[in-house]
Amino acid sequence: MTVWYIIIGSLLGAATFRLRGDAIVARVLGKASATTEGRLIWAVPLSIFATLIAWDWRLLALAPALFLGCLPRWWNSFDLGRGEGTWTRDAFVLTLRGVWWTLPPGVVLGALDYDWWFIPFGGLAAVPAYEAGWQAMERLHWSNALLLPTELFYGAALGAGLALAIAA
Repeated sequence: MTVWYIIIGSLLGAATFRLRGDAIVARVLGKASATTEGRLIWAVPLSIFATLIAWDWRLLALAPALFLGCLPRWWNSFDLGRGEGTWTRDAFVLTLRGVWWTLPPGVVLGALDYDWWFIPFGGLAAVPAYEAGWQAMERLHWSNALLLPTELFYGAALGAGLALAIAA
């Protein structure tokens, strides 16, 4: 069953991580900005999914924790040196940002006796997921801003990691 949780977590993580970007949600809602709504689109479905995996209602506490992880900015690091900055600087910042992304939900998981390793997982997954996404875009001459492989890959990794932290 764990394999199915990881697959579903990956798909849900990819979709909600991509949708949490306020530009898409804002366009759908007809608003200038929808940052809060986008973060809720990321946090609420994943916390419900986690709750259903373990049949543990306490995991609904992941919703505010996942929302909190979204708060810091990316500090122009997600391009990994392709726009401004260097690859090394951006990888360092992206790793720190990834740890912050998973720190609040990791603390909740640890407090509820689930696997706390989700905390460093965000940092460990960030650079490979974003670099793989950039490599895919460059090799395929990708121009579809709606389906950015960088965000889909990182969201999939986070969704799979969350499922594994709960189901393992």
